[in-house]
Amino acid sequence: MKRACHALLGLLSAVFCLMAIPANAQNPFGVMLWGQAGEDTPALLARARGLGVAWYRPPALFLDRWIPGQPCSACAIYADSGLKIALTVRNSGSDHGSRAPSRPPIDIALFGKVLGSVLDDWKPAYLVVENEEDNPLSYDDPNRDFSGYRNELTRACQVSHARGIPCTNGGLSFESVTLAAWLDKLEHEGGEAGCAFIRRLFPDGPRRGMADALCRYETPAQALPIAQGPARAAMTLLPIYRQSPIDAVNIHWYGKDAYALSDVVAFMRRATGKPVLSNEIGQRPKEASPANIRPILRAALSSGLTMAIWYSVDTDGSESLFDIKGLLRPSGWEFQRQMSGRR
Repeated sequence: MKRACHALLGLLSAVFCLMAIPANAQNPFGVMLWGQAGEDTPALLARARGLGVAWYRPPALFLDRWIPGQPCSACAIYADSGLKIALTVRNSGSDHGSRAPSRPPIDIALFGKVLGSVLDDWKPAYLVVENEEDNPLSYDDPNRDFSGYRNELTRACQVSHARGIPCTNGGLSFESVTLAAWLDKLEHEGGEAGCAFIRRLFPDGPRRGMADALCRYETPAQALPIAQGPARAAMTLLPIYRQSPIDAVNIHWYGKDAYALSDVVAFMRRATGKPVLSNEIGQRPKEASPANIRPILRAALSSGLTMAIWYSVDTDGSESLFDIKGLLRPSGWEFQRQMSGRR
C-alpha cells in the first residue's frame, strides 16, 4: 500500500509540473536534474519541461573518454527535448566515485579536434568550458597564472564559434566571485560598503563568523592577504575572461540575498566587459527556503543574466527542488510558480 501511495504521489507531482506554462523564447531559466532510482533521461527532460524552463544542463562530458565517430544515442534525446542545452565539457577528471579534477590539455590540437566531434554530435545551444576553474577540486592548472586554462578556453571558443555555438567559462565559484566583488567594494566604495555587502551575504548561520572577520578590513591594503590568498584565483582569472573570446562570463551563485546577486552581476560585467550568465544557481541545504526563490529569480532576471540554470541536485552543498520520491519540495513549488508567472 505504501509503495502504491508513493507511486500515486509521484504521478500527481508530474501532472502538476506539466500544468506549468511552457517556456518562451526569452526565458533565461533552466535546471540541472539528477534522476531518482529508475528514472531515465527522457523522464528528467519531461520533468524539466514541466517546470516551465527553457534551458537544461546535462552531466558534464569528459573529452578524454569521448570516442569520435561512436554513435551518440543521448544526443538525439536531448536534441528532441525542446530545451536549449548548455553543455559542460571537461578535458579530463571525474565527478563521481574517486572524484578528480580536470587538467589543461597537453595537445591543444587534439583537444580541438575531439571537441569539434562532440559539438558536431551534440549541437548544444551553449558550450561551457570546464567547471569552477578556480576551484582546485574541480580544475588543476599547474600554472599558477592559469595560462593552461586560458589556452584551453581560447581554443574551445574558436572551435565552437566555427560552428555558430556561443561559449563561456566553467563558472567562477560562489566563494571566489563574492570575495572578488567584496574587494571591489572596498576599493571603490570603502569599508562600510564592503561590510554591508558581506553581511547581506552571510547575515546568520555558520558563515556569520566569516562576515565578522571580513568586516574588520576597511581598505584594499588591509585586505591584501585575502587578495593574495582565498581570492587570488578570481583576481587572476578576471583579466583572462576579459581578454578571452567568450561570449559571456559564467558565475555560480549560492547566496540567498537578491541584492548581493545584483551587485555581483554588475561587478562582473564591469570587470570583464562581458554579459553575465550562470549555469549554476542553487541553495545550500542548511539555508534552503522557498522564501528565497522568488527574490533570487527576480534578481537574476532584472540584472540581465542571459542564462540562469538552477542546480536542482541533492549534494552536501546543494538541495534539489525535488525530494527523494520525485515530489516537489516547497522550494520546488515556489520555483514552478515563478516560472508559470503566478505570484
